[in-house]
Amino acid sequence: LGPKQRREFKNASVIDIANQLLPPDISAVAVLANLCVSPTARRKGIAAKLCNEAERLAKEELGFDEMFLRVEAENEAAKRLYEE
Repeated sequence: LGPKQRREFKNASVIDIANQLLPPDISAVAVLANLCVSPTARRKGIAAKLCNEAERLAKEELGFDEMFLRVEAENEAAKRLYEE
């Protein structure tokens, strides 16, 4: 986008920008992927707090009704967290 277009979208929501710029058969989605917590900070609820905040931001700040999640099939700890 050029400077003029960027200014037009300065205060627009992600959904509004996507609706104007993407073809009608494509829509923007919120995706949570690559959530990492340092090994020394694990088992303290940090990942759950990060997930909750990401979900809140996607809904309240960005206007998404849902959020998709990517998790590696063998990551059992992550799958347990996301199933909560």
